[in-house]
Amino acid sequence: MYKLLSELVGQGANLSIPRVFIRMCKGNYNHAAVLSQLVFWSTKTSRTDGWFYKSQQELATELELSRDQVKRSVKKLSTDFGTAIKTQLKKANGVPTTHYHIDIKLLLGFYESSVISESNPLGESAQIIESRRPTQEMGEISQSITDPNHIRTTDPKDLLSSKHDDTNPPDKNSDSAKQVIQHLNAVTGSKFQCCKSNISHINGRLHDGYTVEDLCLVITQKQIEWGSDGKMAQYIRPSTLFKPSKFSGYLQAAKITKLNPDNRPVTLADFDDLTWGKDLGL
Repeated sequence: MYKLLSELVGQGANLSIPRVFIRMCKGNYNHAAVLSQLVFWSTKTSRTDGWFYKSQQELATELELSRDQVKRSVKKLSTDFGTAIKTQLKKANGVPTTHYHIDIKLLLGFYESSVISESNPLGESAQIIESRRPTQEMGEISQSITDPNHIRTTDPKDLLSSKHDDTNPPDKNSDSAKQVIQHLNAVTGSKFQCCKSNISHINGRLHDGYTVEDLCLVITQKQIEWGSDGKMAQYIRPSTLFKPSKFSGYLQAAKITKLNPDNRPVTLADFDDLTWGKDLGL
């Protein structure tokens, strides 16, 4: 059971959230995602006592949540599951960092005693639903929570669905958005696709009045600035580049750099905007 649980909570193509965790967290996806991530890291610790440390900012970055959201979830999980999830604030690398201990047996015991017998919102028992699920790993579950067509992945390199979204009518800017995606892939060597999660960020800036050329200029400039930095390269993605509160600053810096190619790259710091680092987890 322990081995199966550790395989379900992995960081491969997608960061999975087992359905049982969502039930245990009474449908709260943020709490379930944090629980899933904590269980995953508990299987990777090299300490014999089972303790491991992980900063709230690291968890937030891994899960695409804010630090406050992670903080609230950790507090809720610690309260709801008692000694199954223990936390201690101790120093790690000279900095006060939250340490965790996950008791897998107690956690599974909580599930067996309080979740399996409960009914889901549709009136079917969780045990009946469990019997319908394939037994081979996550299987091909209808509308699985780990299906990239139903939820977004939390891995920065895999914020893309393998299929296009066809549930909504096509946006008038779809062709322009596809041009931006193509440019992004050409410049970075990535394989971003025209799925809803990516297109929405691009269309948002196009609706604001920016042009395809503006978006492509930002992509090119950020590849120059961040492409060779292993930590920053992961942020060359639609959700970061075209964020409403940051795009105008990125574009202004890119235009100035284009006009003065021999000067050092212009960054947001030149505009006295020191908040951008927080959004990137710095």
